[in-house]
Amino acid sequence: NKFKHKSTLKNHIRIHTGEKPFSCELCQLKFKRRDDLKSHIRLHLGERPYSCDICKKKFTKTRNLVIHKRIHTGEKPFSCEFCQKAFSDRGNLGKHKRTHTGVKPYSCDLCEKKFSMRSSLNIHLLTHTKEKNHSCKICKKKFSRKEFLLVHWRTHTGEKPYCCELCGKTFSQKSNLRKHILTVHIGKKSYVCQRGSLNNHLSTHSEDKQYSCKFCKKKFKTQDSSKSHILIHTSGKNFRHTKTH
Repeated sequence: NKFKHKSTLKNHIRIHTGEKPFSCELCQLKFKRRDDLKSHIRLHLGERPYSCDICKKKFTKTRNLVIHKRIHTGEKPFSCEFCQKAFSDRGNLGKHKRTHTGVKPYSCDLCEKKFSMRSSLNIHLLTHTKEKNHSCKICKKKFSRKEFLLVHWRTHTGEKPYCCELCGKTFSQKSNLRKHILTVHIGKKSYVCQRGSLNNHLSTHSEDKQYSCKFCKKKFKTQDSSKSHILIHTSGKNFRHTKTH
């Protein structure tokens, strides 16, 4: 790669060397670039100078604001060369591509098991440390992750927040809902296309786009596609649509 400025070349070389010369005086965390250190210090100071003009959410970096705004616009400029799936962030595209390439750059120092994502490695490390910092207030059972505790908590409350849209059956875990759909509904092949048996699928055979977005008037073939699109406009917590006259 070629660079216009010597400083840009230096920053690039650190990708290969792993050098992190900029250190935070408050927590000792190190960074490759001075700008990244400045953004990090804002976290300690509580400063978030860049705000979204649509939902008012604030950020420490302009880059994070640019990526966030794509939630509202629906822009996904980064597409996978293998399956054409599109992403709003280059980093998420990189993670996705590993599902095709099988690359696992993160390895466990204790057992040499490899992972495609750092978050998966962090979860795996808990199996070695056996740390269980999350305990149930009712039965005192302990868990390594808060998510596991929440799932366990439902055994006491009886809560079943995941509902099958096909038959109405409810489940305490999302994984159980997925298994149910695969084995009960898809396994039985309840919904077969006969160019008329399933309304949503039938519309894919037609060029008619009868469902339109009330915000931007974009049209869609299926109601599900229309609903998914509307989330782009309404995903901001403080976003309110103002009707124009």
